[in-house]
Amino acid sequence: MEELFDTLEYAPEKRLKLAVLQLRDDAQRWWRSTSRMLRDSGTMLTWDVFCEAFRREYTPESYFASRDREFDNLNQGDMRVAEYARRFSALLVYMPAVANQERTKRNKFLKGLRHDLYQMVLSGSPVTFMDAVNNAVDIEESLMDPEAPVHQTTARASQPAQAVSQSYQSPQGSQQSSRQQFRPRGKQFKRRAIRVLWISELWFQPFAQSQRSGFQPREPSRFGGPSRPPFQIPQQAQANALKGDQAEETPGMVIRGTCSIYDYPARVLFDTGASHSFISEMFVFERGLSSSPLCDVVSVSTPAGVNLWSREVVVDCLIRFDEHVLVTNLIVLGIRDFDCILGMDVLSNYKATVDCFHGVVRFRPDAGERWDFYGTDSRSKIPLVSAMEMFSLLSLGNAGFMIYALDSSQEQRLELSDIPVVREFPDVFPDEIRGFPPRREIDFSIELAPGTALISRAPYRLAPTELKELKEQLSDLLEKGFIRPSMSPWGAPILFGKKKDGTMRMCVDFRQLNKATVKNKYPLPRIDDLFDQLQGSVVYSKIDLHSGYHQLRIRDADVAKTAFRTRYGHFEFLVMPFGLTNAPAVFMDLMNHVFSEYIDRFVIVFIDDILVYSRSKREHKEHLRLVL
Repeated sequence: MEELFDTLEYAPEKRLKLAVLQLRDDAQRWWRSTSRMLRDSGTMLTWDVFCEAFRREYTPESYFASRDREFDNLNQGDMRVAEYARRFSALLVYMPAVANQERTKRNKFLKGLRHDLYQMVLSGSPVTFMDAVNNAVDIEESLMDPEAPVHQTTARASQPAQAVSQSYQSPQGSQQSSRQQFRPRGKQFKRRAIRVLWISELWFQPFAQSQRSGFQPREPSRFGGPSRPPFQIPQQAQANALKGDQAEETPGMVIRGTCSIYDYPARVLFDTGASHSFISEMFVFERGLSSSPLCDVVSVSTPAGVNLWSREVVVDCLIRFDEHVLVTNLIVLGIRDFDCILGMDVLSNYKATVDCFHGVVRFRPDAGERWDFYGTDSRSKIPLVSAMEMFSLLSLGNAGFMIYALDSSQEQRLELSDIPVVREFPDVFPDEIRGFPPRREIDFSIELAPGTALISRAPYRLAPTELKELKEQLSDLLEKGFIRPSMSPWGAPILFGKKKDGTMRMCVDFRQLNKATVKNKYPLPRIDDLFDQLQGSVVYSKIDLHSGYHQLRIRDADVAKTAFRTRYGHFEFLVMPFGLTNAPAVFMDLMNHVFSEYIDRFVIVFIDDILVYSRSKREHKEHLRLVL
């Protein structure tokens, strides 16, 4: 029916009406009840909503689960590219989460290609799914066409050339028409370029130095300065471990951990068996990093005897380990288990030594600070899924769990003297706040709507345990000077709420007073806007004010309005209490005034919570001293 509607070019509204007219008996009754429920829930009846509801009603869940498993396990295998692409597109109908994301769709198709074909297609930088399909078909045809020109430079070239052609023989029964299903419409791959990639001098003279070796950057580096001048590299490089299992098999030669590349978190591997340093093609594509072309294709050999090829390099790439930065050129390579492999070129440039026993890389550069990188001890790989895959799994009914790990075996309590920088300011961190707060730039005021009458309510009935707690808390507030006995005609009742730690908090019921209060329009910051300021930062300190509200005085003329009644007397607040409608906005205004010089530079504030963030530990110490 959808094909008919597409042919007739019917609008979605017309498709819905015509489809409903075709329903009979049980299907008609089903749609009447379903459409009524959808309208009651506020859902607009559209063609897409109808199709989704219809499939859910008349197609069993097991069918979709079967298609989902088939799509997850789909790869090219012995199929031609055109056949693989047709099967991929057919299953894509059942995967709307993938079909609607061009990058996800392209990456899934590429990962299903045979590894050798995947390497060549990826080197062409396909942007869309159709680019990847068209490029793969064109490369496959170039490799299979016996009439394509072959560049034979030595007598040793003939055998590998024949092996390449045989590895792409068409399966029996394959029709010529299948090669015409997907025609190149994006980047065009030249057959001579593909032949050079596989059968050039590079392949048969692995360690020969070419006069054309090096790279010629197409554009300046990412940070606007001139790119590094061309450097000479061998046409063949070597890598010791390209996969996680290979890294585990060679623990004495590799150390792995995490770093950040242009402020993006990355998995890094230090490989003493690698002649050069590499970066994952997928990482470059997904992060949008710019790369420059190499003059010659570079062949990378592995211990498994497999050769990978690259013709791109990320020039002057910034790799950050806390406050330490390495600048190097990374060859773009089809690696998956790691985002970055740092080889002997980086280790030698920065005078680094690898302590295999302790799992430490020690950097001792001629100029600059000496520092150590400690690798991760874990030998288990944690399976990761993308956000799109997570939503897809949850939509299919899979359970999701959020786990927070807490070591309860021993309680560690830090003393003030154990915390660097903080111990320099003991007066800022007293155990208890004693005494009345000083005058500040802002006093808390309570502005009432014109014509508001006095508000006075009788106390609530309290349980014996609450009365005991009330007596103790009143005594504590009187001792600190936060409240005083009152003769005010105003009065609000009190009640108790339970804190997270199980203790009780005394709360004054100011709801009637809040209704008559003129609201303060000072805006509170948006949480997502605050998190945007943290990009690129790696060191954080959170400061939670102790009884923050009680550090702000109430305007003398408004003290009487805060009065509250208890069994043990009538009291009024001299400092800002909890529960008043304008308290958060006024306190936010005060905090912004105090930290105005530092906000959005290295401080963000949300009411009484302060977060100090920095790009390095050294910088963070200075920021923390300024805040304290």
